[in-house]
Amino acid sequence: MSLPVKRIVTHTDFDGICCAVMLHAIHGELDVEFREPYDSKAGRFLAEPTDAVTDLPFPAEGCALYYDHHPQAVKVPDSSKYHLDVKQPSCAGYIYRLNKDDHDLSMFKPLIKEVDRIDSGKFSKDNIENPGPVDQISIALLRNPEDFEFMRKIIKMLQSLSIEETASHPEVQRKFREEQNENKRFMEHAEESSRMEGKVLVVDLCRKDELPSGNPFELYLKFPKAEFVLKIRDDPKAEGMVRMGLYKNVWTPKNKVHLGLLAQKHGGGGHKGAAGCGIKLEEKEQVLAEIIKAMNDAV
Repeated sequence: MSLPVKRIVTHTDFDGICCAVMLHAIHGELDVEFREPYDSKAGRFLAEPTDAVTDLPFPAEGCALYYDHHPQAVKVPDSSKYHLDVKQPSCAGYIYRLNKDDHDLSMFKPLIKEVDRIDSGKFSKDNIENPGPVDQISIALLRNPEDFEFMRKIIKMLQSLSIEETASHPEVQRKFREEQNENKRFMEHAEESSRMEGKVLVVDLCRKDELPSGNPFELYLKFPKAEFVLKIRDDPKAEGMVRMGLYKNVWTPKNKVHLGLLAQKHGGGGHKGAAGCGIKLEEKEQVLAEIIKAMNDAV
């Protein structure tokens, strides 16, 4: 007999937020905790037997319910309560499609259409330059990746309000504007700290005293010849560790490499068009060279 779900553990990004919206609609009100993929791999998170884990690496200790759409470094056990499909454009969309025949989720159809677009990296240049309502929510969530109360507010709003009503909320608009200003600073830092290696734009932000957040996809507007962006920064949670973000130029579809599988070789993971990994500082140059080579070999 399966254990009842008592808590949702999900990713801090927009897809993870929407996963929680779906599970609330299916299972009722539940506690929500937020984690990064790195937390599982670094041993900073252990799932409980009554957890529903979504959009994160499979917890080795198991859980009550599991949904994901990323390639996994470990085999997910065969079970009716564990759901993995790497062909799905988003995890929230996967939950929706699996459960829409048994639960009335029709009000979330517009939301699912948008989270599928965002999480699969299908951005137009207009999405980047003139973010619409759902993009504004997604950008606002980047403002502080540890502002869990704000994430819970977004989940609550998306349960009953439209995308437009949620996006127009004063706190969402404030965080969106702040993040847009932060992105301008990021672009300045990135241009100062970037170099082209073949078709790869390498943005090395390690050892920067001040590190603004920003949208790496915007770099393709300034560097249109780049097929990939490789963003490197110090890990704020682990001294002596470096995080690498791997991004594919969504407007030049000829590159075929799966970045999630490439990052997985170095202990990370992610999507076909965007992924990440955490490595030791002393391994930085070696891993950097291997990833750059793999990217250039793919174009």
